[in-house]
Amino acid sequence: MSQVKLSNKLDRPVDNDYDHTLGPANVEITLVEYGSYACSYCRAANERIAEVRDQLGDRLRYVFRHYPLAGSDIALRAAELVEHAKDTKSFWDAHIALMTRSETLTEEDLVAVAHDLGVPLPDPVKAGEADERAKARVQADVKSA
Repeated sequence: MSQVKLSNKLDRPVDNDYDHTLGPANVEITLVEYGSYACSYCRAANERIAEVRDQLGDRLRYVFRHYPLAGSDIALRAAELVEHAKDTKSFWDAHIALMTRSETLTEEDLVAVAHDLGVPLPDPVKAGEADERAKARVQADVKSA
């Protein structure tokens, strides 16, 4: 019987200066989630991931990368919205809010999170420089999946 060697490396390695991470950089376990704010499974996993993070503490580094549901405008807009966060804490606050605010992602969720971030909802017609950076970031995450 032949053995198949599997790689445990990501095509785009985790970069603490670029990726959205929680936990120390040099740990024995890194969990990378490709998720969508409009995905019911991702939203359910969010609770389990929080429990695992609590259990493992500083032995786990958690990384979130965007992978909006294909064909879902609200999923893409949510991913681009959180990329307008001014700092790491704001990103994670917005991330948690979008994952937990309601049973399914709604337009009202986007409005509330945009208000909390202090940014207007991204407008595809009047996209500015920050909007283009947010789109590029989401596209880079999707491409790395």
